[in-house]
Amino acid sequence: MKKLYKFKNGLKLVYERLPYVRSVAVGVFVNTGSGNETAENNGISHFIEHMLFKGTATKSAFEIAESMEKIGADINAYTSKTNTCFYTVSIDEDFEKCAELLSDMYFNSVFSEEEMAREKGVVLEEIDMNEDDPSDVAAEIAAAKWFETNSLSRPILGGKNNVKSISREQIFEYMNDFYTADNTTVSVCGNLPWKAVYDTIKKDFSDKFSKKTKKIVKIEQSVGTVAQVTKFKKTEQGNVLIVFKGLKEYDPDTVALQILSSVFGGTMSGRLFQEVREKLGLAYSVYSYPSAYTEEGCYSVYIGTNSDNLDKAVGAVRREIDKLKAEGITEAEFLKGKAQLKSAFVFGQESSSTLMRLNGRYAMGTGTLFDAEKRMNEIDAVTLDDVKRVIERVFDFSRVVISYVGPKTEVDLTKHFAPRD
Repeated sequence: MKKLYKFKNGLKLVYERLPYVRSVAVGVFVNTGSGNETAENNGISHFIEHMLFKGTATKSAFEIAESMEKIGADINAYTSKTNTCFYTVSIDEDFEKCAELLSDMYFNSVFSEEEMAREKGVVLEEIDMNEDDPSDVAAEIAAAKWFETNSLSRPILGGKNNVKSISREQIFEYMNDFYTADNTTVSVCGNLPWKAVYDTIKKDFSDKFSKKTKKIVKIEQSVGTVAQVTKFKKTEQGNVLIVFKGLKEYDPDTVALQILSSVFGGTMSGRLFQEVREKLGLAYSVYSYPSAYTEEGCYSVYIGTNSDNLDKAVGAVRREIDKLKAEGITEAEFLKGKAQLKSAFVFGQESSSTLMRLNGRYAMGTGTLFDAEKRMNEIDAVTLDDVKRVIERVFDFSRVVISYVGPKTEVDLTKHFAPRD
């Protein structure tokens, strides 16, 4: 049984009964992230995520952790550019305890000055850790350039000065704007009857909202041309990210793009890995992946290579893209990509936590129930012509961002994407 219920105050509850498991996953999704932030409060979504674990009116940070550990449950959270989620995975008999704790964290976190000061230090360490990973830095500066005309350019963690200056007043103002009934979705997957889930979520969440309506933030379509952004670091390897136009969330061509991505750069048998690494020996790591948001998306190719091979490696990627645009993919590649996509999808259907996240994000983003059978039919229905159309949509060289992080170099990588006769 699967159900999407909308309470009168706008809170959404998405439920799926899994009679073949004893685990239950509960996720609370808030439809806000760094894309809803301003330059002044950038980083606040992620900081709130951290602080929800740092004490409520009745529990200390230690008691929150201990309450889950003593029943063998997992509790975790994440923040993205567009949403924040905190969730538990437990055995089914502990569902009510988990829902009660998540509710306590959502509604009753105290944000003590002492805990805030301590957690700011933790987040600053996290920022430093990301700064030590050149591939993360390449992704961050590429996003900042690609989305420079809208708020998706802002990093999820925020800048150090912003993190240091976040106040309790800012947190309460931000939560008042976005932690609202109509901006929250609760997702539950496990072997539980509908009435037990409904009654618990009504009591622990729906009945506790005082603020129903979220603040509206419009994210405009970004614009740009061909550009390179560079950050020199003392690393052994150069890190390149090449960003092209992608598809927004739930675009009708999403499945075709996933098949293309698998064939082009998503696996060890994909074209990029076989050509750039195996045949030419120009990189240790090379792959591609899509990123999708509400208003738009992007498609990225990552190359980790010796700085002496930068020019050759990017040139090799350009040649593979030209080949894609001229010839498309073969039927054998197409069928393999479909099989890989279907297998990954089916495997995910057997995990309560994976289904919880899938159902929650989909309900939050579309206001509708995710249909697994429909998705399988969509995969089956994709044709080679659909993939060819996506190739043309994605690899539009009028707009490309190339980021480079690594040893100092004077190489202009944008030349590989200049107009050709």
